Amino acid sequence: MRLAPACLLASAALALAASDAAKAPVGAQDEIERLKAQVRAQQEEIEELRQRLDAQQKLLEGLLPPAQALAAPPASSQAAFFSTILGAAALPDSAPVKAPLSFELGRSHNHADGFHQLCAVWRSKAVTSRLLTNFAAIPFNNTVLGHRRQTLSSAQNTRLGLLLNTRVIGWNVLGLVD
Repeated sequence: MRLAPACLLASAALALAASDAAKAPVGAQDEIERLKAQVRAQQEEIEELRQRLDAQQKLLEGLLPPAQALAAPPASSQAAFFSTILGAAALPDSAPVKAPLSFELGRSHNHADGFHQLCAVWRSKAVTSRLLTNFAAIPFNNTVLGHRRQTLSSAQNTRLGLLLNTRVIGWNVLGLVD
């Protein structure tokens, strides 16, 4: 039994500490009392926090289904875990959501892609270029184009495309045509 010598050593250390506390000056006694009061206050605070935690735990248990409270997430998916917590039945894997302008051609799923951009430019002098300004072509004031104003609008940056998604020889193929 190695425990007995350890207990004897611990009890001797406590006795020595108690005799040192008895011999301690008055200032040290006050410090010890202050520290003991601090420890008591901390213990009371810990007990209050434990009571609050228990109350919150009871509230959570009241909101969650009793048998499935906070089990580990199922291996199938994270969505199934959250639907279990919320009390809904787990949804099976569903078909992908189709875009409003999508269509199928054989086993290929396709949908329209792109954006529309309309730009307008106003210039104080007529430049013979389109939306992009060729600064070398800006006319001098002593020419006819130097006194003419210019307003242009264009949708030349509009891009329309097609997104293709299919399976070929066991491989998923995704293509984008702009």
